Amino acid sequence: MIKLFVGPFYESIEDVMKRLGYFFHCGRDGRPCFHRSLNDPPFPRFHAYVVHKNNGIEIDLHFDALDSIEHKGNHQQSWAYEGGRIIGEMQRITQVLEK
Repeated sequence: MIKLFVGPFYESIEDVMKRLGYFFHCGRDGRPCFHRSLNDPPFPRFHAYVVHKNNGIEIDLHFDALDSIEHKGNHQQSWAYEGGRIIGEMQRITQVLEK
């Protein structure tokens, strides 16, 4: 799920994501990515690619789960990008950023 939050934002992307409970994870294709775990193990977790866009911040959010049997990711699964869990997390992010 991708959502653009209209700015201007006076914080760095890292500070915005830290305020949302996310931690820097990696940088891919020039986009920093962050994650927020649901509990102590590294999976499952929310994973967000974040970029400055049109004076705002665009968040591209999906859900990472690890198949405990085959140890493969779930990036090919539609439920990782849509549905109740993703909608709920994007609503939480929206409430924080639009206050």
